[in-house]
Amino acid sequence: MSFTDNFDETGPTNLEDRTPSGGGAWTLVSGAAGAAVVAANVLKANSTTASVYTCTDQGSADQVATFRSKIFATTNTNSFVCISLVDVDNFIGWRLNGTGSTGRRLTKRVAGVNTDLITSQGVDEEWIKLERSGHTVKFYQGGTGASPSWTPVGADQTVTNFSGETSQGVRTADSSGNAWIDDIELAALAGAATSYVMPRSAYKFQHLMVR
Repeated sequence: MSFTDNFDETGPTNLEDRTPSGGGAWTLVSGAAGAAVVAANVLKANSTTASVYTCTDQGSADQVATFRSKIFATTNTNSFVCISLVDVDNFIGWRLNGTGSTGRRLTKRVAGVNTDLITSQGVDEEWIKLERSGHTVKFYQGGTGASPSWTPVGADQTVTNFSGETSQGVRTADSSGNAWIDDIELAALAGAATSYVMPRSAYKFQHLMVR
């Protein structure tokens, strides 16, 4: 069992109004309607109001999130793909914080305060994976190919916060309107696809080929 969405529609469609590719539902838990929108076959952050969307609950505190980062030259520093998602100010997540050597970040947010657990060089159009098992959090990059090939980023992290939380999703607080992420899978760690590749549209393949 897993929750998947390839955001394949021209839109714009508010994320809370979209039917995900793999079924289930996105739920706007807090924040502004339309804070995230699906347009031009990607997900975009669309409001500076901090907002949380959760996927259909996968029923486990041991979690995995995989997705493709679409934004690089511009940044969405306040928007995250989240595991162990309690609310807008408490979660573990990925964010992109620029194009330099610390652009790719694994962040723990507790009571509204960000602590970067791992910082490393971000790469345009790369696959990202977050995993949590018990108190161990792992961070991976999967390259820029049509399907990921996973390599660990940094050392495993010990995080005791939110250890019983089962929610996953996205937290947005940027209004750039730029392409942000694509091809997401959110799942219980035990139920995730071992070689998951989201179906990709002809538009996306063409976009990758001409870069």
